[in-house]
Amino acid sequence: MKLTKHFAASEMVVTGCPWKNEPEVAEWINLARLCCVVLEPLRVFAGPLRITSGYRNLRTNREVGGAKHSAHLYGRAADIIPMVTGLSALDLLLMLGHSDIRFDKAILEYRGRTPWLHVQVRDVVREPRRELLMSLEEGKFEKFDEGDPRLDQWRQ
Repeated sequence: MKLTKHFAASEMVVTGCPWKNEPEVAEWINLARLCCVVLEPLRVFAGPLRITSGYRNLRTNREVGGAKHSAHLYGRAADIIPMVTGLSALDLLLMLGHSDIRFDKAILEYRGRTPWLHVQVRDVVREPRRELLMSLEEGKFEKFDEGDPRLDQWRQ
């Protein structure tokens, strides 16, 4: 089943865990909104995107070390990487920041392998904040600084 033209329901719930990770109706609605409002418009700029984590039930969220009140629990977040050679998660963050896409938070995350971009939408009744953040160490979140030398390894 497709949620939008380029994003399937199955990729929004995939995990490496052996148990079911099935959203309720409210989470499916949020996942569809995330795809429509953020992922499809970002795909226009960046080309194909791979979802590495979308919806997570409580058990899955605990297993992967997710935040206690993670937006993933509500179907309002996805972790993504670009599939186009030469693009990085940093490029995705910069594209979002320069766009008019109505995301709530975009967080460049890195834990020693390939960086990814966490994108999320806010609850439907609240205005998006369009916050750009980075988390280059586990548990540490800071305002995104384009000039930070730690980002040099991902610059073109």
